[in-house]
Amino acid sequence: MANQKCGWKKPIVAEVRFLPNFIFHILACARVGFESDYANRYADFLTRDQWAVLEKNQKLLMFGEGNSGELVQLVTFLPIWLEFESRLELAEYYDLLHNPGADRGFQEFFSRYSRSLGELAANWESVTAAGLLGRIPLLPALREIGDLYLQAYDKYEQEVWPRERDSILVTANWLSSVLAKRDFIAEWEKLLGREFKTDRYTILLCSAIAGGPNANSVGYDMNIFYSGSPRNWLRQFISHEVGTHLLIDALREMGESGEFGWQEVYAAYESLARYYNTRILTDEKLVYDLKQFDGVAYEELYGWLESHNPGIDPKQLLLLGLKKMRARRGVAKK
Repeated sequence: MANQKCGWKKPIVAEVRFLPNFIFHILACARVGFESDYANRYADFLTRDQWAVLEKNQKLLMFGEGNSGELVQLVTFLPIWLEFESRLELAEYYDLLHNPGADRGFQEFFSRYSRSLGELAANWESVTAAGLLGRIPLLPALREIGDLYLQAYDKYEQEVWPRERDSILVTANWLSSVLAKRDFIAEWEKLLGREFKTDRYTILLCSAIAGGPNANSVGYDMNIFYSGSPRNWLRQFISHEVGTHLLIDALREMGESGEFGWQEVYAAYESLARYYNTRILTDEKLVYDLKQFDGVAYEELYGWLESHNPGIDPKQLLLLGLKKMRARRGVAKK
C-alpha cells in the first residue's frame, strides 16, 4: 500500500503492512520498554494472563540504541523480514521454532526459510543453527510468547487494524510523494563512494511505536518508522538511515576490532551518519541532534578532522573520530 512509483534506480518506498503494526501493538500494550498514549488507548486489549507473560519476559523483548534482548530477533524482526501475511504463516513459523527436530538442529526451519534467510545474511545478519541452539533454554518463553501472538491475531485484525490503518496510510501517501522527488540513495552513494547493496529500501510505517524505539532496521533494505513522527524529522531521518546502512560495514569492522567498546563505536557511527547527513541536507538545519550519542560534538570533531584530511575515507574518519573523542574524554584503552 502507498507504493508510489518513481524513476530512481534504487527507490525508497513507503509501505503500510499489517504484521509490523500487529507485532508492535502487542509490545506497546504490554509497555515492553516504553510507555505511550497508544498503550493507554488499548489498555484493555491484553488479558491479565497475556500481560503476565510479556511482563515476565520483557527483558528478552526490549531493544534500542544498538542493544537488544535475546528474543528480539526471533519474535519481532525476523517475522517482519519474512513478510508473513496470515496467521497460518505465523503459526507455521513458531511451530518450526518450537519443534527443532530429533537432532535439535532446526533443519526444517532453515529449509523452509532458506532463501529469505540467505538474503538477510548476505547484507545484514545471519540466523544460524548455532545461534538458535544457544537459545534452546529460551524455547519455553518463546512458546508462551508465540502462543500469545497467535491468540491475539484475529482480535487485532478485527478490532484494531481497521482503526489504525487509515491514519498510517495518510502518512505513507505523503511520504511516497516526498521520496519520489529526491534520490536520496544516489546522493549518499556519491558522497560516500559506496554502493547501496539492494535495489530498493522499504520504509514500513507503524502507529504502535509511539514513545518507543524509532527507525528500527529489520534488514539492510527494510526499516520501521513511527507513522506519527513529525514530518520534517521523518524525511531527514530516513536520509540518515540510508547513511547508517551504507556505513554498516565500517561499524562492524570497528566493533569487532576489540579496540573500542560497543557503545563507544555505536555512538561514533550514528554520529558519523548524522555528520554526513548535514552534507546531504545542506540547505536545512537538522531537526535531530543525537544528544544521547554526543552527535553535535561529533559533528564538530568530524568536520575538523575532514578539513585536515581532505578526501578521507568514511571508515578512517570513524576511526580517527573514536580516537580523538576518547582522548578528549580521557578514557583509558580497553
